[in-house]
Amino acid sequence: KTISSVEDKEQFEKYRTYYASLYNVDDAFRYFFNEYSKRPEFAQTIFLITGDHPMTEIPSENSLKKYHVPLIIYTPTLKHPEVFHGISSHLDVYETLLSIYKNTAHFKTPSVSTALGTGLSFSAEYDNKNVVAIMNDNRQINDFLFDGNFISDDNTLFKVDEHLGLKEYYDIKKWNKIYKKLQCFRAASLNASAFNKLMPENNYFDFFNYKILGINEKNEKFMLGPNPLNLTKDVMVHGNPVYIDIEFKRWEHLDFIPECVVTMYNKDHKLLSEWIPELKTQQDECQFHISLPSNYCYSDTCYITAILKNKESHSYLISDLRVKVYEKEVKNEK
Repeated sequence: KTISSVEDKEQFEKYRTYYASLYNVDDAFRYFFNEYSKRPEFAQTIFLITGDHPMTEIPSENSLKKYHVPLIIYTPTLKHPEVFHGISSHLDVYETLLSIYKNTAHFKTPSVSTALGTGLSFSAEYDNKNVVAIMNDNRQINDFLFDGNFISDDNTLFKVDEHLGLKEYYDIKKWNKIYKKLQCFRAASLNASAFNKLMPENNYFDFFNYKILGINEKNEKFMLGPNPLNLTKDVMVHGNPVYIDIEFKRWEHLDFIPECVVTMYNKDHKLLSEWIPELKTQQDECQFHISLPSNYCYSDTCYITAILKNKESHSYLISDLRVKVYEKEVKNEK
């Protein structure tokens, strides 16, 4: 009744069902917060409300707004509401949370970060300095937001205004500069995900107090036949929590998964224990994480051996085998 625009009325009528669903969302949040307020931790809780995509049933105004979602941060300790006008993404949320935890709860954080985000923008004015590489529905990165500019679908350059409106313009120097940054992001993304180059492995293990006990790598293709494959042999352990990571690529589709057997011996080669951990995967690139049972070590010095067995009679092709055995060094508390 209050809408004067004929086009707007037609829009609301056409998508009446989806707009009406917003009433249900309001009711759901109202019920959630009323119930949660009865819990003792309510006053110390920070709530983040967001979405991973907007309502796709309603056409977006432009190719950038299809990624526009709400972000509401609420806690009962807030003195008054505030609206911020800087551009942020989901990638910025956890960096902000880590900073809060580090400063207020002495949360231990690594000295280096692999984060793509830099923290939420709390600017009261329009701030468009953020850089966001955006993945579309086809899992392709063809949309790129950089310093108030937006490349859409790998080919069109826009200027972004404070309402996320787009104005197409032509500037070949600007295009080349931004597009090269997009290409660099794609190359870095491929290097990190396909070749384990997200961060130096030593940084990860040092932060979590892990100590490498043994590594076995075999990059070339080879056949896993009926004979057991030695993953690691006679690795010395000392009673600390021990983990075994196994990864390899298989080149044939199989309905079964090979079987791993972990055995433990003492220094006299007497068998102490044997485990057959359950391995699960449906992927061509298999990754398994094995945690040895607690109190597994029956003496000060033990040795473990792990093998991979083919439960079926025939052989199949695998490659890029990588096995890592490591322990978590537990500091003695006085």
